[in-house]
Amino acid sequence: MTPFARAILHSPASRAATYTDPDGGEPVPCRILLNDTPGETRREAGEEFLFDDAEGAVSQDVPVEYEGRFTVEGSVYMVAAIHPSKAPGLQDIGLVRVSGPGVDLFDLSRQVLSAGTREIVELDGRKVWAVVARRAATLETDQDGYEVVVQRNRVGIADADLGASGQRSQILLDGEIHYVTAVRPSAAGLSTLIC
Repeated sequence: MTPFARAILHSPASRAATYTDPDGGEPVPCRILLNDTPGETRREAGEEFLFDDAEGAVSQDVPVEYEGRFTVEGSVYMVAAIHPSKAPGLQDIGLVRVSGPGVDLFDLSRQVLSAGTREIVELDGRKVWAVVARRAATLETDQDGYEVVVQRNRVGIADADLGASGQRSQILLDGEIHYVTAVRPSAAGLSTLIC
């Protein structure tokens, strides 16, 4: 393990975990940086990756395989994608939570969605703090039943501020009213509103 990987995986932002290969072998204890909030599209080496469930980073020493499982604080995540990391000694993984309530995001900055900006928005006439990612790539099903990636606003709002708002609610962004088409709860005490 590189000194960088050792330092980041032993920081307070990482979690104790066990990894089990797809064949159900002996669990491997490890540490993971885990983000259980809906992800954004990112581009690497000309390819586009969409993680709309969870993502993480683990040491390159962990023998991760597709459909392997990480158990973190009682929640189980299946490996859906594996990518080399720009951080030395780590590998990036796309995850799908298959059981458990999810793991709260360890948040050093109080801004949960790093791809957005923290600002006040108007939700159904109430002013609330939110993290807004404008024109973010979002996976949707079109009228023919095909999954397509489209550009939508993603607005992260604390569950305590969400109240009765939900699908079909109105959000005022940049002086324009947008209607919520989907609400995606996360394990970080935050819901992502797609509009």
